[in-house]
Amino acid sequence: MFKIGDLVMYLPFMNGGSGWIMYEGIGIVLSVNKFNERGKAEYRIKWIKNYNETSVAGDFLVSLEDIWNTK
Repeated sequence: MFKIGDLVMYLPFMNGGSGWIMYEGIGIVLSVNKFNERGKAEYRIKWIKNYNETSVAGDFLVSLEDIWNTK
């Protein structure tokens, strides 16, 4: 679960032979909106590239701190 102020990257992916990875952007967590019907948290994100705000399910977000710590 992410905290308010965390830097995150939008990175949905699928595993398997026909898997794909898509990079969209980096943003900052503004709030935890709600839990969706699958029980996953949805976050309000402000994107750095265009300053738009959107709601995104936590399954599609990766913490930048986690990415940096794996290298």
